[in-house]
This record gives sequence, structure tokens and C-alpha cells, in this order.
Amino acid sequence: MSRRPLALALSIAVLSAMPAFAQDHAHGHDHAAGSVAEEAAGAAVAVDAFHAALKAGDTAAALLLLEAATDRAPQSVEALYQRGRLLTRTLGLRLADTPSHVLAWRLLNRGSDLAPTDARFALELARLRLRTPLLRADAERLFRRAATMGRASGDQAIVAETLCELGRLFERRFRTSYHRYMYTGSIFFDQFAARTRLHYIRDFLQQQARPIENAGATERAQAEQLYRDALAADPRLRVRSARLAIALSSQSSLTAAA
Repeated sequence: MSRRPLALALSIAVLSAMPAFAQDHAHGHDHAAGSVAEEAAGAAVAVDAFHAALKAGDTAAALLLLEAATDRAPQSVEALYQRGRLLTRTLGLRLADTPSHVLAWRLLNRGSDLAPTDARFALELARLRLRTPLLRADAERLFRRAATMGRASGDQAIVAETLCELGRLFERRFRTSYHRYMYTGSIFFDQFAARTRLHYIRDFLQQQARPIENAGATERAQAEQLYRDALAADPRLRVRSARLAIALSSQSSLTAAA
């Protein structure tokens, strides 16, 4: 049997077993405590099966398992995190993805309310903001919040991962600003000539405009410092962070640090 059908069969087995598990304990003496324990146990089983399905490459089965886990155990922090995280990873910028954006946001917010010191939720909420047009400015605040929470809990891996994400954020800002030109001439740009004459744009920039000095320098410096801080927080990220830092290799110090 191939891996994906195996994952689907596992999903069906887990989903069918979860209601039966709850029914077996429905007549216990301490129903409230038993119900909470059943929910937690059922969610744990579903999360384990989710990892197996994801490893087999069956994302649809993995989402189905996590949906069942959050429906049957709405207080399961791990199920909320894994489902919100997986949705965030599979979302695009299409209008059709809007309902999934809203669902991921609600799941991660609910998990954050249940576990207010868990930096993972702030990190995933920040990543979700980056995928949400017009709301990306809030991503930096959430990344910094995740880093602060990670430091408070002593989770250096989360701190390093968050600082890497912040570094990428400033790197993207740097890349969109460091090749900026200022118009200094008196001749207007001719769109028709740009389409018909070879090298018109190059000649126009050389003769009628000049590059803005130190454009993006602040963003570049911030990205470099964030990558350095990520390396200091978790040296195991050396290869990953060095690769990202090399992207800013126009600065010799970054090349040496990588």
C-alpha cells in the first residue's frame, strides 16, 4: 500500500474511533472530569495521526484529522496550534483563501488565549499577517512579541526562528529600496521611446536621474543585526542564517560573518 492511501486509512480509523472512545466513558461517575480527559486523549491521538499523515504527504488527511481534533477538543492547545499552523502554510493571496485566513486567525487566537505564554502562537499569527494584504505592518509587532515571549520562557529556538523571520522582513524592505533613483533632469520619461528604442531606460537613468545615496541602509543594518542575534540565540541555525545573511552580501561584514 502506498503512503498516501495508508495515511487516509489511518485518518478514517482515528476519526471513527474518537466518538466511540467518548461513548465508552459517557457513563462514568465523574462525567465532567472524564469528558475533559477524553477530549485531551482523543485530541492527542488525532495529533499523532496528523503527524503520520503529514509525513506521508497527505495534507488533506492531516487537515481532516486536525479539524476533528479541534471540534471534539476545542481546549486542546496543541490541536489548535497545529491546525492553525498548517492552514497558515497552505494559504495563498487569492480571494478564495479569505475564509481560511479568518479560520486560521481564530484558531491561533483561541490557542493564544488558552496559552498566553506560548510564543508559538504569536509567531504563527505574525506569519499569517505577512500573508494578509493590508495587515502586514502588524507582522513586525507580532514577531517582536513572539521574541519577547520566547526569551521570557527560555525557548531559544523560538527566539532564533522569530529573529530570522524579522530579518527576512527587513531584508525584503531593503531589497525594495536599495536601487532607488531620484529624477534630476528636465526631460519627461517617454513611454513610447522606452518600448521602441534599445537602452532608452538605461540612458535616461544615467542622464536624467541619480541613485539615492544609502537607500535602504537602515533596513540592511537592522536585517544584519537580527540575523546576528538569531545566531547568538541558537547556533544550530548557523547554516540557515548564514544563507540568509549572504543575501545582503553587498556589505562586506555580512559576507565575513556568514
